[in-house]
Amino acid sequence: MTDNCDSHAKHLLNCRVESLAQVAFNTYRLTFASNWLAEQAQPGQFVNIAVPRCGDILWRRPFSFHQIDRHSGACTVLIQVIGRGSEALTRVQPGEHLSCLAPLGNHFVIPAEIDELLIVAGGLGIAPFFFLLQEVAAQPYKKVLFYGAASADCFCRVDELSSLTSQLFLTTDDGSRGEQGLVIKPLQRFLAEPGGKRRLVLTCGPTRMMQAVQNLCKKYHLPGYVSVENLMACGFGACMGCAVQMIDKGLSAKPFLLACKDGPVFPIDEIVIDE
Repeated sequence: MTDNCDSHAKHLLNCRVESLAQVAFNTYRLTFASNWLAEQAQPGQFVNIAVPRCGDILWRRPFSFHQIDRHSGACTVLIQVIGRGSEALTRVQPGEHLSCLAPLGNHFVIPAEIDELLIVAGGLGIAPFFFLLQEVAAQPYKKVLFYGAASADCFCRVDELSSLTSQLFLTTDDGSRGEQGLVIKPLQRFLAEPGGKRRLVLTCGPTRMMQAVQNLCKKYHLPGYVSVENLMACGFGACMGCAVQMIDKGLSAKPFLLACKDGPVFPIDEIVIDE
């Protein structure tokens, strides 16, 4: 697999589409080729992809890296169809080329001295965590995934995720798979169990879910990180359109940071999670 790196923009890549497949309701897995990007990308970072054949759509669309094969150069993202841009990307064909700006943003940092890694994902918030679980597969700590979706057909790659985790809790709004209700319910029960384990919490998904996770982290004095899904345009801080409010910790703190440049990963105790 090869890629063409533009000499005038270090991270502007012309990437060949390898495959496109539907993996859940209204959700597609798009894989493109870039040896350079596969070497550079880290879990939590994202790629901004130009929408092909839609000249009136000026802004690129951001997607978390969902899976990276560092050996073959295959880079995969999950696309949920929510508008014309994402819909157009689900019509690309293998062999076409996409203009990709990447890798963008910061990434998750997992300290080696933890006992348990707790991941809380809602809906498409699962996107960055498949890659992360691949990267930490050899680490000795326990990996626990709490994964919620609207219904059974909205889950992505559950069997593969199960093989990468020590425990997997599934919830659906309609009860069609796993426990019925919000994904925060099994997380609450898990955290209420006795034990002084060194835990780290990661979360991505709907705002209310992340608010609940933030509250639980505060209650149990747990460190954690949140990956925000703010609307982005440029992807590198020029347009100032993805501001994230930070918790006021004094006059020296910046009240707002940018999701694309300073995030999308933020310490869970430093960010205002608000609809």
